[in-house]
Amino acid sequence: MRAKLRLATDAARRTPLHVVVYGVAQTKGSTKSFGYYAKNKTTGALILNRHGKPIILTATTNDNAKNKGWSQLVAEGASRAVHGLPVSERGLLMGGVRLTVAFYLQTPKKYQTTRYQQPGARLPAHITKPDSSKLLRSVEDALTNVLWRDDSQVVETVMMKRYTAIGELPRVEIWVEPTVGDVALPRDQPLFEMAR
Repeated sequence: MRAKLRLATDAARRTPLHVVVYGVAQTKGSTKSFGYYAKNKTTGALILNRHGKPIILTATTNDNAKNKGWSQLVAEGASRAVHGLPVSERGLLMGGVRLTVAFYLQTPKKYQTTRYQQPGARLPAHITKPDSSKLLRSVEDALTNVLWRDDSQVVETVMMKRYTAIGELPRVEIWVEPTVGDVALPRDQPLFEMAR
């Protein structure tokens, strides 16, 4: 059971919150709901409501069973980071949120060669699965009721996914800060340069 968090005034949170979670990032996956008829476990007969119609129950499944553990790691890491803030800055954000997320995913063996270990060598872009938007959705959902009340409060997002450098562990780095959502982006530099 989560402890009840007090609500922070967004003006009180002056320090951008930085969270690092080590582990293999998991996607949210696709949630599917389906309906089925309620049956008596003993006889197998349909259970009827007071009007004589069969009762229909619903169930929800997720494509990725590993997401639950990953979400708990992210929520736990964020909770620890919040407790590192001054007491006056703790609590849920109530206004707009700027979210910057960097996913560092495991480097495949084909890129763990001496060619990529040379000084100045760069790994290629991570253009394979997992899908960026599903990774981001997983983090946003995990931080709901930990850092903000609802993920609809995220009004600015910068996200990237990359391979880890040789010898580094897979992880996600998250920066969270309040925003009013009216930042003008500079025209002379790429958006991802702002995340560094």
